[in-house]
Amino acid sequence: MKKNSILIFIVTIITVNSFLILSCKKNNDTTTPITNGNNNNSIICNGNGKNTYFPLDSGNIWNYNYYMLDVIQNQKPSLVHYGFANPTSLHTYAMLKDDSGWMYSGSYEYFREDPLTHDIYNYYSIYSGSGEYLFVPGSPYINQTWTGQSSTDVWTVTNLSASLVTPACSYTGLLEITNLNPGNITHKYYYKKGLGMVGLLSNGFPSTAYKLTSAKIKL
Repeated sequence: MKKNSILIFIVTIITVNSFLILSCKKNNDTTTPITNGNNNNSIICNGNGKNTYFPLDSGNIWNYNYYMLDVIQNQKPSLVHYGFANPTSLHTYAMLKDDSGWMYSGSYEYFREDPLTHDIYNYYSIYSGSGEYLFVPGSPYINQTWTGQSSTDVWTVTNLSASLVTPACSYTGLLEITNLNPGNITHKYYYKKGLGMVGLLSNGFPSTAYKLTSAKIKL
């Protein structure tokens, strides 16, 4: 009886060790997608190598955590590229929409990139008219300033080498653009070249933030 108990114990140890070895091997063989994870050699940290601050390739997706007063909320904004459209006869725009309906109220936003300057423009259509304005400059410089949909919608390049920590990566060398809205509410946008917006911090009450968690970016 004692022999059998020892044998059972040995078999159990071997079985458990085999399971642990197989489990470890399985985990080692599972490669983290290059578009996710805090991997300093990945697209999520370094971008795809393209000379644009906002890649507008079809199928690109940006996922964010949403914070209020520095506390993470249940909303999970997901900005998805849904193809291209021609809201005007002059240009073709990428159609982006936040599937959670949180970042852009569930409606499409239209962006295009100038192929020569790499400037990113946002097309808008509101009750007072329609048009486009510079959204992200391709060759930004400190204190570069422009207006958005109105003369009180002011945008300024405030940093060319900003840092920001998100669940996706610890970023350096970011472009920081500050948007001052009526009411003195400041929005700070952070862009990584070849990746897009990695963060958005707003000083309203309550203060809010969007921070990148993962992305699907075309090479």
